[in-house]
Amino acid sequence: MKIRLFILAFSACVACAGSGLADSQSYLVKFRLGMRSTTMSGDIRGPETTTYIIEAKPGQEMSIAFRSDNESCTFNVYDPESDGAVVEARAIGDGYIGKLPPSGQYQVKVVFMSEAQPVAACRYSITFDISG
Repeated sequence: MKIRLFILAFSACVACAGSGLADSQSYLVKFRLGMRSTTMSGDIRGPETTTYIIEAKPGQEMSIAFRSDNESCTFNVYDPESDGAVVEARAIGDGYIGKLPPSGQYQVKVVFMSEAQPVAACRYSITFDISG
């Protein structure tokens, strides 16, 4: 069964203090009633970033699977109560599984690692799963 996702796209730039990320896109991720997983795809270039915002409750578990055609492309997970990344995916490979302590809006940012060339491009797919 194909999982469907409703995405509300809004045209806001994400302020990334000190990260040098210029252009960005943000998406509010909403799962259909009874669904807990979805896969999205996109592309970024150079200093761009794409942010996915996911509402979660305490104790839920979030897993993320990430695939990219450029090894310099990765993702970071930010919790609602932290200024820094909770998880930098390059430290753990192409996936993440974790129990979510606080409730609120978690941000998952698809970015290039700092050493990537400014003209580099990346196509990716990212799968989100929330359980609990």
